[in-house]
Amino acid sequence: MSYQWKDNVCCRSIYKVLESDDKLDEFEASDTPFEKAGDLTVGQLRYFSHTGTSDVRDFSAWNITRHFLNKLSIETRLDKQSPEIKTNHLYGAVYALFRQKNKTLCELAEVVDSLVKFDDEMS
Repeated sequence: MSYQWKDNVCCRSIYKVLESDDKLDEFEASDTPFEKAGDLTVGQLRYFSHTGTSDVRDFSAWNITRHFLNKLSIETRLDKQSPEIKTNHLYGAVYALFRQKNKTLCELAEVVDSLVKFDDEMS
């Protein structure tokens, strides 16, 4: 079964970081309520450059990755799913997703949730 956008700490935190005016402000809650946000694509986010070179898109993807993971770590306590996971692996996985305009926030949540242990998963 594929990953589902749901009411858990991972999905709620991703939504809050990307939507909140005081965080990344990539979309409006009035246009995209939480329940529908999992279907929102990276190409629909404000940062995504539909014009320009691949270098511009790469830079934008790297920039949003850094800001996203920084704001996410402020929003909620993050632990690695396992000690073998390196921080640069998390950055690389999120960056790879933010470079692809057809990837969804649900797919972002799946990547992040596979690498990060959130508060609701800690014992």
